[in-house]
Amino acid sequence: MVDHTRKKRPRDPNQLGKMIVDISVGEVEDRGPTAEEQGKDPAAVSLGRRGGLAGGRARARVLSRAERRDIAKKAAQARWKRDREPAVDVLEKWERRESVRRVMASEGWHT
Repeated sequence: MVDHTRKKRPRDPNQLGKMIVDISVGEVEDRGPTAEEQGKDPAAVSLGRRGGLAGGRARARVLSRAERRDIAKKAAQARWKRDREPAVDVLEKWERRESVRRVMASEGWHT
């Protein structure tokens, strides 16, 4: 998991050098706040992370075959719900493009 709480390092070499000096002399912290500093219970944080890792497998074990099928069916319908170009329109566009290329080639245009 990536820690996004740490300040981003500057790309400019001069600013990066200043930041390194500030970190080395202790003016700037080089780490993000810990769970305790954020007011979170460390035990709960570790449990939440473990639950996230095992969540999908545990859910799959609990669901029946019919429930898994219904979920998969709903996901497939959501994917195919988007408007798609009919294949005929795509073919017509391709034919028009090819006819334009033939005309350009016959007139000496390089395609």
